[in-house]
Amino acid sequence: MLKLHEGLRKIERALLTQTRTGKIGLVKFLHGQNVPGFTTATCQCRAGYETPRHMALYCRYETDRRNYLHIGKNRIYSQMVGTNEGAKHFV
Repeated sequence: MLKLHEGLRKIERALLTQTRTGKIGLVKFLHGQNVPGFTTATCQCRAGYETPRHMALYCRYETDRRNYLHIGKNRIYSQMVGTNEGAKHFV
């Protein structure tokens, strides 16, 4: 686990941990916590729940940022958040 965080700043390590645990300030988490104003877990793009995985792979509003996250020929979420190289780009 330490190698995964190697070379990341404190805020980046926190963001990566939140992403990997799902405990992050995105709509699906906030809706699940019954935060007022979050009546649905669906992303604004309406293509799925707003989760880190959705944002990185599917959200229509994040298309431009996805090119930066591209690792190899395929975008594989587990590589983005599960490897040091991927994590550096992801966060």
